[in-house]
Amino acid sequence: MKFPKVFPTNDHFKVTMYANFLLGVWPFVFEDSPRLRKLYAFYANFTFLYYLLFILSAYVKLFMLIFDKEFKVKEIMSNICITLLYSITIIRVYAIRTERIKKLIREVMDVEQLIYDSEDEELIDIYRDYTHQSQVSNITFLVNIVMETIFYFLHPLYHDKIEEFDAATNQTTIIKVLPLSSWIPYDEQKHYLISYLWNILDGCIGASYVMYTDIFAFSLIIFPLGQIKILMYILRNFGKYVEKIRKQLGCDRDEASFLTVRECILKQKDIIR
Repeated sequence: MKFPKVFPTNDHFKVTMYANFLLGVWPFVFEDSPRLRKLYAFYANFTFLYYLLFILSAYVKLFMLIFDKEFKVKEIMSNICITLLYSITIIRVYAIRTERIKKLIREVMDVEQLIYDSEDEELIDIYRDYTHQSQVSNITFLVNIVMETIFYFLHPLYHDKIEEFDAATNQTTIIKVLPLSSWIPYDEQKHYLISYLWNILDGCIGASYVMYTDIFAFSLIIFPLGQIKILMYILRNFGKYVEKIRKQLGCDRDEASFLTVRECILKQKDIIR
């Protein structure tokens, strides 16, 4: 039994596809298998719902800190920095799933296929150069963020414990620091290990959404740069491509020149759009 194809063939979005697939963000998967696509959609919605609940818990914690008897500026700012970053990512995840972005992704895939089908080695080399840049930038960014995330999660283990004095009970409480500021429905200090591991889970999901949507944006930015380079190459070798079109269509040189110019103009419009 042949397993259904997971991804469409595409080099430019290769790293982005694999990464965004992990959290159900990538829109084009299992295109030949409706059943697996439904399972993937369920997984994507479940993961995203969990992410939304985590962000909601962070906002709950933020309001608790704001209205606490002691105004803890450091904790409030720490919460705001992470919570706002994750909140913005919600919009980006939603954007990737919109029909407009899906259409854009499909157009990029179609352009890549046209370039490969052209068998024009010069154009293919230019395209592959920028595809390589896209993949390298994506991997480099992912590695950097993963390393930063690991250090961020480890820092509470080496952080000095905080002493809080309760005047009402005349007792001093030792507070262990957690990586994230979010509301947990139990005493997080009594069950610190569980709270710490839960924070790591939430943080990994949040950081992953941020990373994966970022590298998708990087790939989108790099793609038109490669297309501009290809267009510049065609214009520099205009005569060569006029002759190529003339032979392919069996038309005269003037008509071939007109068609070449028209294709260049259309290409420019596509890049600008």
